[in-house]
Amino acid sequence: MSTDTSLTGAELTDRLQRLGMLPTTGTPDDAVLRDGIAAFQRSRGLDVTGEVDPVTLGALDEATYSFGDRPLYLTSPMLRGEDVSWLQLRLGSLGFDAGRVDGIFGPNTQQALCEFQRNVDLVVDGVCARDTVAQLNRLSSRMGNLSVAGLRERESLSRRTTDLSGLHIAVVALGDDPQLTGAIASSLSDSSASVSVQTAHDWSDLAAYTNNVRADVCIAIELVYESVLDLAYFGTDGFESHAGRALAETLLRQLPQNPAWGPCVAQAMRLPILRETRCPTVRLRLGPSEDVTEQSSLLVAAVGRSLRLWVSRDHD
Repeated sequence: MSTDTSLTGAELTDRLQRLGMLPTTGTPDDAVLRDGIAAFQRSRGLDVTGEVDPVTLGALDEATYSFGDRPLYLTSPMLRGEDVSWLQLRLGSLGFDAGRVDGIFGPNTQQALCEFQRNVDLVVDGVCARDTVAQLNRLSSRMGNLSVAGLRERESLSRRTTDLSGLHIAVVALGDDPQLTGAIASSLSDSSASVSVQTAHDWSDLAAYTNNVRADVCIAIELVYESVLDLAYFGTDGFESHAGRALAETLLRQLPQNPAWGPCVAQAMRLPILRETRCPTVRLRLGPSEDVTEQSSLLVAAVGRSLRLWVSRDHD
């Protein structure tokens, strides 16, 4: 089993035990450790591989913080952690829009925090420290488990354009996939949409690209070796991208069927491309390459058809 070299086996075991992913007694063998890693990945909305890749390592780091363990504030690079997610969800459930519950302390979270501090007569400094933590904990019994940010995104669906020509679409691919990505982009351009295309070997780089071009929606493609076709949109406890889910479910109905792929599913996940993009994003994972090539024209047509249905809101 391969693990990231920046985390020793003992450190990995300790973290997984603290998170309840491994028995707290004894030293796990490789199979048990792999199962523990897989359980953690599943619980955090990551691809389940049983190996510690950089994304999993980052999630393990973020899981070390509980709310109140450290001050939270806007800095560069932005603070990340499950404590930030807790803050965003609690602010959102109280009606202070911190944006999507992504665990990244950005300007929207700072603004919502300042509004909360002003409302409860605290010093308005945009820092979630002892006094603010105490107030949020005191109000926790009044809080729900849904953020107002999810409602705002749902409302925005009714205000968007109803034609592809009014959309700026990012079509991005993890790794080297010039053929399918290019074919989808070309087809969408022929439909008068504005299209930006990029490939890279890191989801965060592709998310940054998508944000930089100010895309309205993103189709993220990942080709893999196994026989699979699945879809993912951003979602976490108390928040999901309604627009992303609507597009994923539309794609689910429009994509071609291949017996080798088995049942296709659309699920909420927290992959970097879904979490870090500001626009609705759907990750399309499929393979192997020979099946993709064989179904290429059908896949291209299905993506275009799905986007037209999605943007026209005729997807229910």
